[in-house]
Amino acid sequence: MTNPLTTKGNRLMKIKAEITKLNAKVKELKAQQTELEQTILDRMDDDGMEQFATATTTFFPSESEQVRVADKAAFLDYVFANQAYHLLTSHVAQQPSREERDLEGAIPGIEFIPKRVLNTRARSSK
Repeated sequence: MTNPLTTKGNRLMKIKAEITKLNAKVKELKAQQTELEQTILDRMDDDGMEQFATATTTFFPSESEQVRVADKAAFLDYVFANQAYHLLTSHVAQQPSREERDLEGAIPGIEFIPKRVLNTRARSSK
């Protein structure tokens, strides 16, 4: 009689393998999508088109600004000098926070929440 955990473990590994395959396919499709989108945008720009339509879809470009920090020190100087804390988000760097806690003790305003997951490791066949 097969151990129920063995059956579930084998099923889990099959699912993980399938997810890996699907993620590779998604990555490939996203690359193709990006390439097609850029080709269409370039062609529309070259032809001076603001939009075009097929039988099922209208295509049109839109623009938005992406914000990134180019100079962290200058940005933080600005935030603190102008009390512009609303420009910051509250994401915490995981590994450095753990290291800081281990070296210096508790960090005010931060809590560490245990997370339990099931790990897997392929067994070597002998």
